[in-house]
Amino acid sequence: MLAIFLGLALALTAVTASADPWPALNASAGTLSFVTVTATQGPANVWSFALSVDASAPIGGDINVGGIKALAVYLEDGNQGPDLEAAVPGWGMTAGVTTIANWDFNGGYERPKGVFGTHTGSPVNYIHKGESANPLLTADFNGTGYNLNLSTTQYLVHLDWGYYRSEIQGNTAWYGPNGTPEIPEPATMLLLGSGLLGAAGFSRIRRKK
Repeated sequence: MLAIFLGLALALTAVTASADPWPALNASAGTLSFVTVTATQGPANVWSFALSVDASAPIGGDINVGGIKALAVYLEDGNQGPDLEAAVPGWGMTAGVTTIANWDFNGGYERPKGVFGTHTGSPVNYIHKGESANPLLTADFNGTGYNLNLSTTQYLVHLDWGYYRSEIQGNTAWYGPNGTPEIPEPATMLLLGSGLLGAAGFSRIRRKK
């Protein structure tokens, strides 16, 4: 009987581990079209991060059990990044920011990538469907020698579906959000501007005729 109990416990542990991995870009279970994360630059190098969940999101459970549990922000496309805490001691515990190194995740697995984020705690505090948090967290890069570059920033959100999902063998997993539209590169903007000018010129020529 004891052997059966231990076997069941191990099986449950395995399911939890596979469905609820530590935050890492390669652990993402896919992209959520109904979750959007946006970053806005305020005064100097202070950034705020907002998160919203569509009202039509297929998450649920009893009394809004499902929702977003956490947000992780990756700098430099998830490659080697700045050590923000080394630059400003205690940086990860200020202004609502928690680095992965201080996130109670066994010392943090992705600190060398400059990752940071925040977690909401219990299901009552999740960001549920139809809800938004603006800002969900802020980050002050002053004194770090670094400023956020949206073109190299990636996000992961930790979602609790509120019910069992067979594809992740559980109810929670990390996903990429819908994200923020990419900023056009200067060359793209130049081409766009040239196209608009050309269209305007063509319109004037047609009017003269």
